[in-house]
Amino acid sequence: MGTNLNIKQNLVDFSAPLEQPIPNCVTEIIKLMKNYISISPNQLTVNIYQPGQGIPKHVDTHSVFNSQIISVSLGSDVVMDFKNPLTGKVLPVLLPARSLTVMSGESRYLWHHGITPRKTDALQDVVERGLRISLTLRECTKEPCKCSYPSQCDSQNYGKPNYSVTDEADAASLEAKYVSQVYEDIADHFSNTRHSPWPGVISFLKKLSPNSLVMDVGCGNGKYLNSMPELQFIGNDNSLNLLQNLQRPRP
Repeated sequence: MGTNLNIKQNLVDFSAPLEQPIPNCVTEIIKLMKNYISISPNQLTVNIYQPGQGIPKHVDTHSVFNSQIISVSLGSDVVMDFKNPLTGKVLPVLLPARSLTVMSGESRYLWHHGITPRKTDALQDVVERGLRISLTLRECTKEPCKCSYPSQCDSQNYGKPNYSVTDEADAASLEAKYVSQVYEDIADHFSNTRHSPWPGVISFLKKLSPNSLVMDVGCGNGKYLNSMPELQFIGNDNSLNLLQNLQRPRP
């Protein structure tokens, strides 16, 4: 609602605002935030989460949105995970129902945030999730981002690689930065979307004799290592973060 934002393409059309503006009831909520926010929200996204649903870890695009990301949680409590892509440190943060979350500075520009898809959360106690509605408020901007976190910034170094390759060392460096490192950065999201074995691979494995040894090169999160108990598997992958999502064998 409000500014016309294409989330899939991260493009804003300021010349054609959406027919549905930010509702008056939300405008009144924004007024109550005046002591906590420094932006003027012009875009509203409403998400409805059923128990068990989540959202992959991400950073809201720097060049599209201004310096704060605002979220109002309604309905159920939920735990949101923040991950530092430089250190790998993860911080679970409880977002109570009817709470306000303001991400700014490092939490807005550097730390990735997301909600793990599960039906319960555990901090001090295990709590079942219920229906949750989030109101995400942003200020869309035309100005390039000048934040202090260029490694995550699409207006600065990130997303503007130099593809000049003169020798094998340059090629290896390019692959490490724009292939290997990308998989390290998106490992959690990638793993969450790669949990079902491909039927063609399972069909091939079923044709093997019992106790056959299978080498899965590039095994990712190991979704095939647990697929056929009568076979012996060895897996490897170049991404340490993907391997940390390894699916453990069944008892």
